[in-house]
Amino acid sequence: MSNNRENIKEHIEHLKKIGIDTESCFECGNKKDIEYHHIIPYAWGGRRVIPLCGNCHNMVHKGRKRRDNHSELVKSGIQRAKRDGKQIGKSSEEMSSMRRKGLETRRRMRDDWAIEAQCLDDKLRKQGLSTQKERVAKMNELGFTTINGNQITQSALSKAISRYKFIERRMAL
Repeated sequence: MSNNRENIKEHIEHLKKIGIDTESCFECGNKKDIEYHHIIPYAWGGRRVIPLCGNCHNMVHKGRKRRDNHSELVKSGIQRAKRDGKQIGKSSEEMSSMRRKGLETRRRMRDDWAIEAQCLDDKLRKQGLSTQKERVAKMNELGFTTINGNQITQSALSKAISRYKFIERRMAL
């Protein structure tokens, strides 16, 4: 039960961030007796909710003849919000900015990991582990993983070393 409550709280925060009023009914706009309705039933794995007043929530459950009434209700609410001039979601400029920041963050993480892998590879080489296979085995023994948390392979180490060399060349410019 607490997991469901956490999911609801998390999604309510998400709705607020994208500009959806969580204090009034998504269908009729009533601000009294707000309940949070799972768009897809929680028992079926649904996590997203919409705010509905008690009357609208009751109509969804008691008056529902087919499952797709949920999606119709959501579509209707979104159409009403758009008609009222409310922005749904982020603008394309905001989305592009977020995408750029995400790509930059992933690139930095990949670069940091490649530098770490190269440094560990150099250290193991100095300790007398001459073959890449030996160094990879030692890295795995030490718990050093790929950026995705997988065990190191010779291929992953080779790619990290190539990435490190690319970073060095980029820094030299």
